[in-house]
Amino acid sequence: MEERAKARVILGHYASVFTKDLVPGPRVVKYCGVLRDPAARVVSHYNFNVEDKWVRAGNGVPEWSWWYRGQKRNFVCRWIKENFLKENTNDVADEQMFDDVTRLLSSFWLLGLTEDYETFSDMLCADVGVVATGGVRSNVAGEHYPRRAVVTPEIAEQVYRDHPVDKALYDWVRARVGTSKT
Repeated sequence: MEERAKARVILGHYASVFTKDLVPGPRVVKYCGVLRDPAARVVSHYNFNVEDKWVRAGNGVPEWSWWYRGQKRNFVCRWIKENFLKENTNDVADEQMFDDVTRLLSSFWLLGLTEDYETFSDMLCADVGVVATGGVRSNVAGEHYPRRAVVTPEIAEQVYRDHPVDKALYDWVRARVGTSKT
């Protein structure tokens, strides 16, 4: 617990509004977020999920189209709304979800994109007063999975069409990258 009390930054793949509960005592909590292109995120999730849940379990590799049909629409916006605003997303209109999530992200200290993570990392380090170490990038599990699917123009078009709020959110963040509220 003493080590947690000294924390200046907590980063994580699934850091959320609940993460603040890990650090004891009164704190000013500032949130930052890094978004990934929706098509790249879905393809990466497929590659991870197939290896982790299918191949390692001794099952065959599911076809992309079959697997993709089972994915939750606008997953990123739904996840943010559920895990930061603590609100159900089952019957929320796309426009309302986008408005709610962008209003929330407008209050974030720093926003970035995975394709420019080094810039985000440098800004974060500068804002908290630590030296950027130029760490090695790897996926969340620290493992590299076979690339059974890649983002093609057809897949990107399909994902953008099927996940319009996630695409709009990604574009909204991309327009704001490079600004922080120190």
